[in-house]
Amino acid sequence: MRFHSGTPVVLLLSSMLLGCVATSLERVQEVPFATLSQSLNSGIDRFAAEVVRDNASLERLWQEHVKNDGKKLPVPVIDFSHDMVIAVFLGPRSNGCYQVQIERVIHAGGVLKVEYREIAPFGNAICTYGMTWPSHIVRVPARDREVEFVRIGYRSSE
Repeated sequence: MRFHSGTPVVLLLSSMLLGCVATSLERVQEVPFATLSQSLNSGIDRFAAEVVRDNASLERLWQEHVKNDGKKLPVPVIDFSHDMVIAVFLGPRSNGCYQVQIERVIHAGGVLKVEYREIAPFGNAICTYGMTWPSHIVRVPARDREVEFVRIGYRSSE
């Protein structure tokens, strides 16, 4: 076999490219989730991204979440040996067209990634006037992994 003078460089670059492709093709697994609450009236009046892995923490979070709700919804029953709770709270917003939506939960590279989107009013949208505190709380299968929250952008409400 005959090599040209540029062959080692080509082989090195090819190896580096294959390494990058293998890294970018990491296994991504969609994780199912179920909404426990999606509200415009959360009692949590600051931005927060929360992971709840036990009943005591859920009780504290839920009581703060429903403190503005006249119905005082009961704390959801969660079997923490199988599930955990993930929540995103936007904090105060100026009208009822703002929302938060957990779009997708994935397991990738040893991390559980929660992708959420803030939904904001669009142009001439007719919105209720008054302060809101958007939130989305979901149940997911329990994972003993780091959880990373990723805002994937905005979407306009129509």
